[in-house]
Amino acid sequence: MVADMVKLNQKKSNGTRQTDLFVIDFICLEASLILAFFMRYGVRTHIYEVYNFGYLTIVATLVYISLCFVMKPHADILTRGFLQELKAVFFFETSILLLIILGFYMAKVSSDHSRIVLFSFYGINMAVSCGMHLLWKVWMHKQLGKEQYYSAMVLVTKQKYMDQCLRRLEFSKYGTVRLVGMALIEEADDIEPDSRAYPFYHESEDARLARQEAAAAVMTEIPIIGTDVDMLIEYCTKHVVDDVLFYGNGWKQDVGKDTLAEMGISVHVNAVTVDSADSGHMNSANFHYTVDNIGGIITLRTGVNKVKPWHYFVKRAMDIAGGLVGVLFTGIIFLFVTPIVKRQAPGPIFYSQMRVGKNGRTFRIYKFRTMYVGAEKLQKKLMDQNQMSGFMFKLDDDPRIFPFGHFMRKISLDEFPQFWNVLNGSMTLCGTRPPTVEEYAKYEPRHKSRLAMKPGITGLWQVSGRSDITDFEEVVRLDNEYIQNFSLGLDLKILVKTVIVVLKGRGAR
Repeated sequence: MVADMVKLNQKKSNGTRQTDLFVIDFICLEASLILAFFMRYGVRTHIYEVYNFGYLTIVATLVYISLCFVMKPHADILTRGFLQELKAVFFFETSILLLIILGFYMAKVSSDHSRIVLFSFYGINMAVSCGMHLLWKVWMHKQLGKEQYYSAMVLVTKQKYMDQCLRRLEFSKYGTVRLVGMALIEEADDIEPDSRAYPFYHESEDARLARQEAAAAVMTEIPIIGTDVDMLIEYCTKHVVDDVLFYGNGWKQDVGKDTLAEMGISVHVNAVTVDSADSGHMNSANFHYTVDNIGGIITLRTGVNKVKPWHYFVKRAMDIAGGLVGVLFTGIIFLFVTPIVKRQAPGPIFYSQMRVGKNGRTFRIYKFRTMYVGAEKLQKKLMDQNQMSGFMFKLDDDPRIFPFGHFMRKISLDEFPQFWNVLNGSMTLCGTRPPTVEEYAKYEPRHKSRLAMKPGITGLWQVSGRSDITDFEEVVRLDNEYIQNFSLGLDLKILVKTVIVVLKGRGAR
């Protein structure tokens, strides 16, 4: 596979990484304050007995948040060596300490705060933060090859533009975009451009040969996925594809741009022209357009949703907070459900299954087991009783579910282990429900649009009477409605409605 490509829409692509580090450093800061307090006053002293500790905590938190936006301490962290990391942490932590001291001095309260606490906090926070950064980078380097940590992009171009495009694209070991395939689509009237107008007309023969050799070397690592539009659409339907870049001057034929956009894939073209209005695609009015820069190539990105970078930041922060709380509750629930499950249906407590997530990525989902062991093998015998029209399976009073399993499903207890999926980033609190691998294999291009965002524990479908919906196309419509109208306010509304649905006992059955 080709080296990781230059960051595409960098703020969006790095949202998860930046948020994780922001939360990690925030936890380190709060823990360092508590440790410094105990070192000064002893472990038997209660925090609330020192009246100015809360004041110090608030000031330190505000300073930390402000400096994160100003100094951007987590930018390019994966490319920093050990000494560079020490230097970056030193300057950031020193800035926090100096601003706290300056704030206390300006407020004339410096004499009310212990210097031992302040400087102990400074040393502890620097050591702990640096250590956590190094551990995080070791872990992250092992994860970079996994699909969920990079955006998969397909390049669509013509033979005459191929080496020019590859030459302009920059490559980075820690980039967040990976070129996974190339489609070379030719048109009937394609001719070799006049040499005087060719972009590399003035280069020397040696430079031309070097450029072609470099492009050929890259091509050996990039699979050619097709030579026509149908092959391109088929590949993007069945494989993980987040972005498609069309490079080349005006295409005369329909190269499937609108079809790809309707599938939830971000479409980029280097010629900034919008021609979807007359294309005949029903959803063209729902497309959003954004100008991007890919390795110096100015493109127009077409997508079904437009999410601001800070939305990703806040959404991931909500996921981490909710995931931590959810995992804690999962452990408590585990203690109570284990003996009942073991008695009614001997076997493992947890059930895992491969599901399909954002743009076709596969991941393992976790639940408390609600069916008898071997239940999946019996599904084929029950297909004639399926109450869902389409690719999903649903059956009221499913004989494969043991009695307590029905109860867990009714109040959604079986869903709690999915908070681990939220915490590790394969799912989110609010999103679309992930299909099984078997369901996904039957998808048509128009169905893939429901995978344009990361799957969630709950979503618009779940709070819209999911137990009463029997048409798969209606599920697709609701998921697309969520994606096209995504906002943090909508997520909060869905979360509140989910709690109400669960308390009323209207969970999945």
